[in-house]
Amino acid sequence: MQILIVDDEVYARDELRFLLEQNPAVDTVVDVESISEAVVQLFAEEFDAIFIDVQLNEENGFELAQRIPKLSYQPKIVFATAFDEYALQAFDLNATDYILKPFSQARIDKTIAKLTKQAQPEPSKPKRVSENERQTVNPLLPISVDGITLVLNKRDIIWATVSEGELTIHTATQDYQTHENLSWLKERLEDTEFLQVHRGYLVNLAAIVAVEPWFNHTYQLTMNDGTKVPVSRSFVPKMKQQLGLKAL
Repeated sequence: MQILIVDDEVYARDELRFLLEQNPAVDTVVDVESISEAVVQLFAEEFDAIFIDVQLNEENGFELAQRIPKLSYQPKIVFATAFDEYALQAFDLNATDYILKPFSQARIDKTIAKLTKQAQPEPSKPKRVSENERQTVNPLLPISVDGITLVLNKRDIIWATVSEGELTIHTATQDYQTHENLSWLKERLEDTEFLQVHRGYLVNLAAIVAVEPWFNHTYQLTMNDGTKVPVSRSFVPKMKQQLGLKAL
C-alpha cells in the first residue's frame, strides 16, 4: 500500500510516518506539508490512501479532499487531525476514516485494516476473442471531439490515458482528446484485446513491443510508437497472464 501524508507540522508527519511504516501492509509513505505539494505528488505517483490534516497553515484539508474525484484514480481519504468537530464534514466527503492526534499504533493499524478491506478488486479479465468472433465485432469507435463525432478504428488505438479529467486516445497517426473517462473507453473495447495496466492507462495488447521491470515491483511497457506506459503493481498479474509471461 502506498500512502501520502499531508500535514504542515513536521513532528506530526514524522510520528504518523513512523507508525504507518510499522504496519506490514504499508509499502511506501510519502509526506508533504501543503496542498500544492500534495497535488504534485498525486499526479506524479499512484497512492492507495491519503492522510490529510484539516488545518494546514492558511489552507484547509477539505479543499484537497474535494479535488480527489478529479484524479484518474481514487485514493482513499483519511483525515488525521487534532480536532474532532470536523468528523461529519469529513464523512460527507466519503472519508474512509477520521483519526485524532496523538496517534497510537493500534489506531493506525485499525485504519490500515479498514483501508485494506475497502481496497478495490482487480479489474475483470479482458475477454479474448477468436478470429471468427473478431469478424463479427464492431471495429468502429465513435468519439466526440470538440462537438464533432469522429469514428476511429479500434485496431488503430495504441494506448489511452486519462489526466485531469480528460481522456486522450493515441493512434499511430493522431491523438484524440475527449471528455469521456477511461471506464467509458474500456466498456467499448471489451470485445477486443485491450488491457488496463494502470488506473490511468489502457493499452492495445498487439501494440506492446517490450516489457521491463521498473521500480517497487512495477513494470513498464514499450508500445510500438515508442511510448513508455507504466504498469502498476495491482495490474501486473493480469498483464503477465494476458501476455503469457510466467516470470520476469
